[in-house]
Amino acid sequence: MRSTDRRGALLFSTRLFLYFAVFSLPLIHPGISVAYDRSGVILWFCVVPLEALIAFVPLRGLKIRGRLICAAAVLFGGCLAGAGLNPAALPGAGIGCLSFALSFLLFRFPRWGGIAITEQIFLALICFRMLGFSRSSEEVAADSAALSQGILIFTIAVFLLHGMVIYYCLYRRRAEVPAKTGKKRREFAVFATGAAAALLLLIVFLPPDFVKNSVISNLLEDRINPPPVPLDEEGEGMPDGNLRSRRRDRGMFPRGNRGGNQGDGPRLQGIPESRWPGDGDRGEMDGDGDGDGDRDGNGDGDRENGRQGAGGNQAQRQYAVMVVAAKRSPVYAAGAYLGELHPLRGFRPSKDEILNSLPTMRLLETWFDSSAGYYEYGRTGLEVFSLSSLPEKYLPYRPKAVEPTVLQRGYGPFRYSHRVVSDISISGPRDWLDCREPSAGEEELYAEFLDAALARNDLAIFEAHLRGALEAAQNDENNPGGYFGKILAILKSFETFQYNAGYTDNRSIPALVDFLTYTKEGDCTEFSNTSAVLGRLAGIPSRVVTGFLAAEELQTPAHLRGLSILRSQIKVLQDFPFEDLFLVTTAHRHSWVQFWLPDYGWIDFETTSFAIPPMGMGDANNRDVIIPIFEKEQEITPLRSFPWRPVLRALGILAAAAVLALYVLRYGRELILLSRARRFGRKAARALFALLLMRLAEEGKPIRAPSQTSVEYAGLFPKDAAFASFASLYTEIRYRNIQDPAEQGKLLAVLRENYRNILRAQRRPGPRGFFKRIFSLRGLSYL
Repeated sequence: MRSTDRRGALLFSTRLFLYFAVFSLPLIHPGISVAYDRSGVILWFCVVPLEALIAFVPLRGLKIRGRLICAAAVLFGGCLAGAGLNPAALPGAGIGCLSFALSFLLFRFPRWGGIAITEQIFLALICFRMLGFSRSSEEVAADSAALSQGILIFTIAVFLLHGMVIYYCLYRRRAEVPAKTGKKRREFAVFATGAAAALLLLIVFLPPDFVKNSVISNLLEDRINPPPVPLDEEGEGMPDGNLRSRRRDRGMFPRGNRGGNQGDGPRLQGIPESRWPGDGDRGEMDGDGDGDGDRDGNGDGDRENGRQGAGGNQAQRQYAVMVVAAKRSPVYAAGAYLGELHPLRGFRPSKDEILNSLPTMRLLETWFDSSAGYYEYGRTGLEVFSLSSLPEKYLPYRPKAVEPTVLQRGYGPFRYSHRVVSDISISGPRDWLDCREPSAGEEELYAEFLDAALARNDLAIFEAHLRGALEAAQNDENNPGGYFGKILAILKSFETFQYNAGYTDNRSIPALVDFLTYTKEGDCTEFSNTSAVLGRLAGIPSRVVTGFLAAEELQTPAHLRGLSILRSQIKVLQDFPFEDLFLVTTAHRHSWVQFWLPDYGWIDFETTSFAIPPMGMGDANNRDVIIPIFEKEQEITPLRSFPWRPVLRALGILAAAAVLALYVLRYGRELILLSRARRFGRKAARALFALLLMRLAEEGKPIRAPSQTSVEYAGLFPKDAAFASFASLYTEIRYRNIQDPAEQGKLLAVLRENYRNILRAQRRPGPRGFFKRIFSLRGLSYL
């Protein structure tokens, strides 16, 4: 293998190692979760490396056309296996073409070696983005500090190594004469020593907490919960003097309080943002605000403990969780999809459902729904913005594009924000009247959501209730019958059941049986889970969804006053009309059912629509609304995406500075050589010859090889007699020991005259030649 081949192989191996190292870092960082689906794995770990390999590997007898055919075949096969024949494959095809083009230019045209520097900048931006995820949460900050420090040092080390290889393989690629081999080795040793010293200084002197995000815990052993401050008199009121929006959208909501309250209603209170309940105080911020969270971890919600503690002050409060901006109401913001039915524990999250991992997924870039080939009637795109105190994303069904969560400390407890575009259903009961039954293929496809394998006694209780509901529907003249008629019958079967607003996690089958047969009262959990079981027994694919409900009907005057105060202090909320904002609190934690309708897909249904509404303080939405009090005026800039413009501006400035430095180097070198050429002796002759080589290179003439003598190089210009004379005189002055200064001065004068004659003969004519001459950098090849 020739030395140039060895250098190319070394560069290619290092470049490929750097690529795999950077794109594998998200897999080991605890604060990063990247959706490497099948198309992503094929693109980033198969297509891109193979395209680079095809461009690099020297295949005998294979011309450029054949190489392009091989690259196109790999690209077509990768796109077909990853995304299929649809527009979604175009970005991947473009990335594959770019990988081939850059590799081909880099290894087939070494003068384009600067492309490798742009690759380093691109990979550096990716590493920079990943290091930022160390601050995504307090848990990640504590767990990944050492790993982040290691990633930083590892990245710099790999970049220094890659820079050394680029220098060795490209900018020192010319063959050196044996006399200068030692000089070449010394240069490379100096370069390697400098890089190693820089890395050593970085490791030794870099502060140990440079990328470490220390988590400061409360120094008080017992957290002091400050009394809320009344805020009913604060704020400037609602837009146009209204406490309620005039907009009304159809929908099925929880029955009970709808936009107002009898009597005094809930009060608006505030707590300083510095003392806002945090992770250690989640007990008072669960679904209904009464502190009845699942303390023992068995999924039963500790309902009895919660009821005993509901008489305290915490039971009279609902804490702000997020602010949602959307053009439609209601917004069913889903956090978990429960499709797996256990005979004892009830509904559990579906393991293979991507929407269950999406809420906690820390994205590097915008996530797009890669599923294709489906069409559902009655859906339209809806953009929803959420400013939340929770790190999880709550997304309306069906999400199509989800932006990465942005962490912004300036928003107080509302530190997490994201945007999502979802294809929500705008169809209604009139559209579902003629809904057909699922086909055999659809039943097989959704078999998981038709499974109702329960114990015999439990199954008999559910079946008995379903028979009663369907018999009542046959005698109901308002029931349309058919597929949608069964859904309506199930919902109306709860007309005599008492709905207690709130939320618990007790989804066990014994609790649902107790709900059907004895208590006949419960919160949204009992209603939704029971409806899902009944739907499956009726042949309707069903699943339970948990999350938060943002609805206009849940916005009391206290909620609207709180929104007004928050909007006046948080500038990003001022980008949305007031009527499009919803204040979501702990009282709005919700559970509902999704029934699958043929041709319409999964539809959200409110299972408490026909139940007896809660009364008085049984409705958690009637409790006092608590919002954070900002201790000083917040100067918050709107959320932005990655700052491409400043980065590109900075790169442009750096590139301009680099180009300017090259021209300073060129003309500075020429001035130094010109000054030396005016002296006497051998040094003057060498300077004049070096200056001649630089000037000829700037005129577009061949670059002299290091192994060529001056006479051999002059042979490239057979028609130029002055050049032959110059080479002969230069050789004589350099290697002959001339003692007489007069003779030496005479020879130098003739040499200078030949120099001027050569430049006049080889100079490009016209203005075009002039501009090429003054802007050329080819003379730097002799440095």
